[in-house]
Amino acid sequence: MFDIGFGELVVVAVVALLVIGPERLPGMVREAGSWLRRARSVAASLRDDFEREINRSEELKNLIERETRIAELHKQIDETLTSVPAGKRAPGGAQVPPADAPAPAVPAGKGPEPTTTSPHDAPPR
Repeated sequence: MFDIGFGELVVVAVVALLVIGPERLPGMVREAGSWLRRARSVAASLRDDFEREINRSEELKNLIERETRIAELHKQIDETLTSVPAGKRAPGGAQVPPADAPAPAVPAGKGPEPTTTSPHDAPPR
């Protein structure tokens, strides 16, 4: 982040020793270290908060997209229902086939099960 080399650190240390004095320098270094730890802690906390909020905003964006798709599907359903005449709709909204329409063909083996049973069809006891 900062481009400070070893030579610059030595110059800063010598100036601090001359200005502050040898008696107060260790306490000042401890105080500076304490402030630096607090600043790093605050920066880490802010970074975590920002990342959490970014994740929340992405989740919200996904939810909004999903709700938009659902609203579009509802709109298509409503348009389809309004295009079907009212007399042709079943109570649940399903379309009723006309009375003169032939019954739909049932593929072989896919029809309803026979309703007649014989005593031989009963499971053993």
